[in-house]
Amino acid sequence: MKRFLCLLALLAAPAAAQTPEPAWVAIRAGRLIDGLGEAPLTNATVLIEGERIRAVGTGLAIPAGAKILDLSRMTVLPGLIDCHTHITSAPGAASELRSSFLDAAILAPTYAKATLEAGFTTIRDLGAIAPGRFADIIAVEGNPLADITELERVRFVMKGGVTFKE
Repeated sequence: MKRFLCLLALLAAPAAAQTPEPAWVAIRAGRLIDGLGEAPLTNATVLIEGERIRAVGTGLAIPAGAKILDLSRMTVLPGLIDCHTHITSAPGAASELRSSFLDAAILAPTYAKATLEAGFTTIRDLGAIAPGRFADIIAVEGNPLADITELERVRFVMKGGVTFKE
């Protein structure tokens, strides 16, 4: 009985006993790309207060009590933006097997997580005509991955299920 009461007391401990997140976070970056076109900074620091970036630069004083993330062996850059995604499906056979919008709703969080983990923090979802069929497509005769100039010779364009060029 005594053990049960001790366990109950531990479980009933107030949440306030947990350590709160520090107000400041300092990220030490080996290289920092700011996304504004300037040359990368080396040995840079990013100071974040709450949810806001307050300072970026070299030689910055780190506030007392700040949580320090040491990324000094890495390159730090802003989150990427993908303006052409289909978050409810992935290319390949799996998307062809899907049969309903409910399936898309169930699978979308998995694709969203993979997108976020790949560094994309903002996306624009273009949707699909039907499950497994993308609404925006183009067709070229060659392989644009082997020869990017193939994109100069587009043969077919569909936007939102409407054919514009055939």
